[in-house]
Amino acid sequence: MANFFEKKINGYSCNFDLLNETVKDQAGASNYYAWVKNRYKTYFDNADAVTRSKFYIRYHRAKKLLYSSAQMLMEAKCSLENECVVGFYYLIYYALFQAMQANLILCIEYDDNRVLQLSHYNVKNYFDEQFCKNQKCPLDDEIVTLIEALRIYREYYSYAMPFNLSNKAIVDIIIVEKYIRLCFQLFNLHTFIIWQEISRGTFMFDSLHERELKNYFDASCNRLECTSLTDDADINVWKEFKKYNGGEILPLLISYDHDFDEFGTYDRDVYHTMKIPRTQNIISKALAFIYDAIH
Repeated sequence: MANFFEKKINGYSCNFDLLNETVKDQAGASNYYAWVKNRYKTYFDNADAVTRSKFYIRYHRAKKLLYSSAQMLMEAKCSLENECVVGFYYLIYYALFQAMQANLILCIEYDDNRVLQLSHYNVKNYFDEQFCKNQKCPLDDEIVTLIEALRIYREYYSYAMPFNLSNKAIVDIIIVEKYIRLCFQLFNLHTFIIWQEISRGTFMFDSLHERELKNYFDASCNRLECTSLTDDADINVWKEFKKYNGGEILPLLISYDHDFDEFGTYDRDVYHTMKIPRTQNIISKALAFIYDAIH
């Protein structure tokens, strides 16, 4: 098996098998790596302190979406096993949607506010623009066709469940999983490039604009219309960002151990209140999927 992209990462055992399939040879992988590196370098060389601080927040949000994507994929499989058709179409769509969304958040072509407003339409079109139609990127447009089909199926089965399943809405979950894995590998590659090539990924906290940064962090992480953070993992990230006067954008492979500790760690009381069995079976499968996709 060719390991074109693996050769670009020094000292770490990464898995880029699906990304390798998108390039013809080592030169293709090297050219893409160099192109991404130069784009990030130019961007950060010209970015002010606020922009760099916000990009660290963007990275945190994007990484959370990847973990959400993995859990939704596992829950989609669970829905299939239990004949939960509506749940399956909903979850399988969002599993791919969030994996694509995570990569777009790291796209420097879109400013800090725009990546907070990545609608269904925008994700499809921006991903097509950045990763499919872009001649520098080796991805094809099948993923864009797939996400649009899944969106239609999700709406069809969510808004008015039909009496009978339609043969027009058959989903090959193996294909969907392949593209989700590809998104994980793409994210891991880009974060490796930032970490290895851009000041080892360190992004200082701009204390002069703390209020603006906190508002941006809240907007990035809160989805419950709350005025304070609702996830203890987010609270920890914000505290550490301030305490250590900065944060490090780590490759997904390297951040995995810390993320593992934060995922499903602080919510035992919520499970108890909602009378949900605390087996963490789905979370374990999601973490295993992530590890297998990138290692």
